[in-house]
Amino acid sequence: MEQINLTNRNEDYAVFLPAISGIYAKFMSDYQANKLPPERIPQGLPNGLDSLKFLNENDGLFTYKWGLYSAGHAELDINNSNEREAYIQKRDKSKNIILGDSGGFQVAKGILKFDWDNFYTPGHKNDEVRMKILKWLEHTSDWSMILDVPSFSVTLNIGVNTITDCLKYTVYNNEFFMKHRTPGATKFLNVLQGNDIPSADDWYEAVKPFSDKSLYGDKAFEGWAMGGENMRWWKLICYRLIKMRDEGMLDGKDWIHFLGTSALTAAVQLTALKRELVKVNPNLEVSFDCASPFVSVAKGQIYTKNEFDQIKKNPRFGYNMDVAKDHKDYAHGTDPYISKKELWNLDVHNSPVMQCFKEGDICVKGHDMESKSSWDSLSYVLIMAHNVYQHIDAVQEANRLCDTRDFDKVPSKTIEFCDFVKELFASEKPMQMIDDNSGLLNKLSTAKFTGAPRTSTLEHLVEDVPDMMKLPKTEKKEFENNTFGSLFE
Repeated sequence: MEQINLTNRNEDYAVFLPAISGIYAKFMSDYQANKLPPERIPQGLPNGLDSLKFLNENDGLFTYKWGLYSAGHAELDINNSNEREAYIQKRDKSKNIILGDSGGFQVAKGILKFDWDNFYTPGHKNDEVRMKILKWLEHTSDWSMILDVPSFSVTLNIGVNTITDCLKYTVYNNEFFMKHRTPGATKFLNVLQGNDIPSADDWYEAVKPFSDKSLYGDKAFEGWAMGGENMRWWKLICYRLIKMRDEGMLDGKDWIHFLGTSALTAAVQLTALKRELVKVNPNLEVSFDCASPFVSVAKGQIYTKNEFDQIKKNPRFGYNMDVAKDHKDYAHGTDPYISKKELWNLDVHNSPVMQCFKEGDICVKGHDMESKSSWDSLSYVLIMAHNVYQHIDAVQEANRLCDTRDFDKVPSKTIEFCDFVKELFASEKPMQMIDDNSGLLNKLSTAKFTGAPRTSTLEHLVEDVPDMMKLPKTEKKEFENNTFGSLFE
């Protein structure tokens, strides 16, 4: 089977980073350490589970050199991480790139805990948490985000009361990382937050000095990460990037990452921005991430076929998901997993991963076993690999279709945005242009806070995962426990 190189297919597009789940990394690592029973590995995989290691350009059914991995669910003990997360730690770092997430999202959710009353106390256990994360990032990642306290933390009752508190905590963490980092071990992204333009401006002005080499020399942060409204409100995104350009804050800053977005319109629009930004800094990369390919499996969903159609009654621009095949009648079955049956009649794309699976590879628990589901732990991982391929393919196809200006398949407002961006970066009055086009920029946005269009809910901060379609003879997956849910935070 010929390997599919998705890295080469990415051309000059903004880079999508699959936010690799802990369970996926664990299974790839366990296989590497011969800890999995050989008889459980699908025989159709030419190189066993190595076939699903997309970071491995030699053995993967498809190869893709970028990914994101978070300290929020990692083994922060480096020795344990080297063993249990070997897929990440023992990869060929000359041939792929990992962006390390510091776990700010987990801080906001209260999963990664700080003692807020003693946040600034030197020598407190809070410092131990900061140091573990810092050293793990330096050991693991090519690029890393500083440990921010996201501005949406104030809505989640974790003990953080104001956006100003979030900013002060983040500045303190920046100072800690700056003081204790080893220059060159990893490159850091200075994280921007804010829930409206005034708070986003305050945040930017407060953290901007940490990216100034004239102040911090080789310890200055090397790139930027966009959080809060900076990654969902297109008026603010354009405003911020123009301001950074004009202040010289993109010079020598070779990576800009937009945190947590799964929308394909955003993928295309970020490509348009990247193509203008590289005219300012030719070395600059623009990326975005989401965990949808992994999170969706925890909800019992599988990516079906990517769909791009603006002329039908219910237009689509993106990937589709539906309930995955899970039934004890299919246990030990030798038909292809995608075969249509009375109990499961979905149109799932025959990806290079999926074509290797038989029904019995996924549905392994028969009626003789006490469980509601026919899946075991590895079943989830096998579906994840298919979903990752489908998501990357969808991002790349969306960009290709936009470049052909196919109005039958691409939302017209997205094409309009791409045209607007070209004019914006050439304009002598860019801020006026942004104000004049507020209507378009707001319609494209998913922001919700003060000063922005209120078109989404808090869930958008996690993932935009479509609800399961209701089909005859198909039941929503019931899980025996919450093991998997905890792994996808």
